[in-house]
Amino acid sequence: MGPYDEWGIECGDGWFALIDRLCQACEREIEGLIALGISNERWPRVAQIKEKMGSLRFRITGPVSDSLQEQKTRAELESLSVCEQCAAPGMLRDGRWRHTYCDRCHAEEEARRRH
Repeated sequence: MGPYDEWGIECGDGWFALIDRLCQACEREIEGLIALGISNERWPRVAQIKEKMGSLRFRITGPVSDSLQEQKTRAELESLSVCEQCAAPGMLRDGRWRHTYCDRCHAEEEARRRH
């Protein structure tokens, strides 16, 4: 039982494509390990998916290949240019909290905070 099991995905829907891509990469990695006869105790496991400091954090426990680690790093960096809420092009915004939002979602968030 870990954070993912308890809290689920802790970020906006705008990063769905990034998360989906990483989940598929994890599945491919596990399929390769199954083909090699490696037991499930030695498979990578998604432990946490969340937003932190405005970017995607996708934490994997267990053995992680260089290829999967590279894909994870690439997606986390890419999240800094994708709106967390709607998937439009976005940018990291400072404020009360750091978020990666497009102009529209940022304006809506600012309006909510003022009211």
